[in-house]
Amino acid sequence: MKFIAYKTGRSFLPTTEADLSLAGFRSEGKTGERGWLDYLLIGLLTLSAHFYILQRFHDGARNEPPVTPVKVPPMVQVTLIPPPVPKPIVQPPPPPPPPVPKKVEVKKPEPKKVEPPKPVKKEVVAIKPQVAKPKPPPKPVVRRVEPIEEPTPPEPEEEEEDPRPAPVKAAPPPPRPAPVAEKVSGPSASAGYLHNPEPAYPEIAEEEGWEGRVILKVHVLANGRPDSVSVIKSSGHDVLDQAAIRTVKGSWHFAPAMRGDTPTDGWVSVPINFNLPG
Repeated sequence: MKFIAYKTGRSFLPTTEADLSLAGFRSEGKTGERGWLDYLLIGLLTLSAHFYILQRFHDGARNEPPVTPVKVPPMVQVTLIPPPVPKPIVQPPPPPPPPVPKKVEVKKPEPKKVEPPKPVKKEVVAIKPQVAKPKPPPKPVVRRVEPIEEPTPPEPEEEEEDPRPAPVKAAPPPPRPAPVAEKVSGPSASAGYLHNPEPAYPEIAEEEGWEGRVILKVHVLANGRPDSVSVIKSSGHDVLDQAAIRTVKGSWHFAPAMRGDTPTDGWVSVPINFNLPG
């Protein structure tokens, strides 16, 4: 279909070939009763053309893709807040210094001249050990032997005489001799006393000035060596007691106890004195 602009009194309107033919018909036709029909036809044709044009525009608008509106992000307003000003820290006043104690001058005593002590010679007084007195040998037990009384045979009757001789009775056995007691002597340190060393004086006892007398009880074996040593009476200082025990048990020798001619074990008491010179 071809559109042709047709100039009217007011504006140019698009027209078709049918409109032009109608226009020519109107111009060439007669005026009179048929004039209103011409106007009616022209109006219908104009409305049809306008409806057609509007329909085409409407279809074209539907075929176009929908326009998506651009989303504008919301405006965010950022306001920078200045940091708060810190409050000044109020420090507590320092504590007052402690009072300085007054120095008290102490007069030192003048040292006295001390003369060096003279060396003291250690003297250990050895006491002869007390030898335990041997127990007296037990007295031999004398058993009293009473003779056995033999029963007297009955006197034979005169009327009846036994031609057999009377039996001879055996004599009773002689009594056993009493056992002879063996001589027993206790152990002794007197025989080899000079060869036994003296106990060393402990240094701490010498510095403290300790003295005393200790009595030891010694069990002497048959070979003369001490087996066990114990304290019967202490010196009052354990240091002196232990020094005496170590010396006697470690290096002393005794004469063993004797049972007859045979050496045997026995006990002996040994006193030891600890005395400082002067």
